[in-house]
Amino acid sequence: MIFDVIVVGGGPGGLTAAWKSARLGLSTLVIEKKRHISENRRANTCFLHVCPGLYGENVSMRRRPGESRIVFQENGFSLRYTGDHFDYYDSYLSSPSGSKLHLRGENRPLGAVFDMDAVLSDLLREASDWGAGFLTSALVIGGENQNNKARVKVKKGRKTFCLEARKVLVAEGLSSRVVESLGLNKKRHYLAKIPFLQYTLEGVEFPLEPGVFSIWGSPWVYMAPDATGKNRWVVISGPSLPARDCKSNMEYFLKESTYSSWFKKAYPVKKLAATVEGFIPLVEPCQGNFLILGESTGCGETQVHGAMICGWWAGDAVYDELSGKEGYRGYQEKWIKSFPCCEEKGQMALMKNALVQNFFSNKEIDYLFSLSDGKMITGGPGNPYVAIERMMNLFATQPRIKGEMAEKVEKFKNLTLKEVQQLFLNLQ
Repeated sequence: MIFDVIVVGGGPGGLTAAWKSARLGLSTLVIEKKRHISENRRANTCFLHVCPGLYGENVSMRRRPGESRIVFQENGFSLRYTGDHFDYYDSYLSSPSGSKLHLRGENRPLGAVFDMDAVLSDLLREASDWGAGFLTSALVIGGENQNNKARVKVKKGRKTFCLEARKVLVAEGLSSRVVESLGLNKKRHYLAKIPFLQYTLEGVEFPLEPGVFSIWGSPWVYMAPDATGKNRWVVISGPSLPARDCKSNMEYFLKESTYSSWFKKAYPVKKLAATVEGFIPLVEPCQGNFLILGESTGCGETQVHGAMICGWWAGDAVYDELSGKEGYRGYQEKWIKSFPCCEEKGQMALMKNALVQNFFSNKEIDYLFSLSDGKMITGGPGNPYVAIERMMNLFATQPRIKGEMAEKVEKFKNLTLKEVQQLFLNLQ
């Protein structure tokens, strides 16, 4: 059987693409390596950035009696959402020693925390209801173009076989085997491979208003409320310099850091991990009959709502292609227009978010944060493409900043793309 569409990957982007393509009447097959598609097994941030204009969209969580919906206003679709969730209005940025900046949403929330398993389950329901098929516990290990169709090589258990479709949508996330097999990574500058560890902890005693909390410096730590429990929190750690692995950083934060008292009664109920492999984005996210979606062609996370936007576009694109129109070109134009990572400025902003702890020492970060310790700022850091610039401008304009630190902040702000890429390579 030759399908109209094969979707490689059953995450938010792939499931949305399958939902849209099946809804448009195309025979659609999703191939996913997990046995249970609705089970999240990857470290990730489970919240919506309520940040108007991010990815050309105004996404929101709307509540009505008996149901909630994740609404994509500009793209004209919504997902019926059945999981737990709540809006948060506060975000906290901290230095290693505990100096903090408090960011507060005044007229609207900064974001909405949700349950990733529920999002996957609800997307799976939509795609299934419209007739999409699913092949699970199966790994796509390669792909190739063949005239008017495409072929993917699949491994399931001990068996290896090929499946064919008129078009293939690749939604594997940041580390894509299909993109590699097509030779597309040869066109991209390699950045880094960075691991992350995530604990879901029960019994956390967080003394502030619930919201996103992150530490700038070493160890790098990020935490957010979990939608499924009042005192349940998600904590994510990454590697840092001096050289420490994710687990060491996690253990230090929970047991020895300035904030260890929050976790005296806490215990893990779930542990996840992820490895982010970064490349400079593909501005042309297609080759022959293959269209590459979201993170599989980007240089960082598109977040869940960005992945769903890409999936929705992809469903339209493949339908147009099979109708004799230039659907892939239309997708590419939207990708370039709406995702800032396609331009050098956006790439630098994403990479700089990850470089703060390697450019500034903990002592320097403590000093910068001490200049505005306890200050409340309206609006949050939800847009990753402007957050770092906003923070550096805040530090640079503090009246008490010392001359040498002001110079270093300016140097960080003025790094070239080549310098940023080299700093990333130095992380390896």
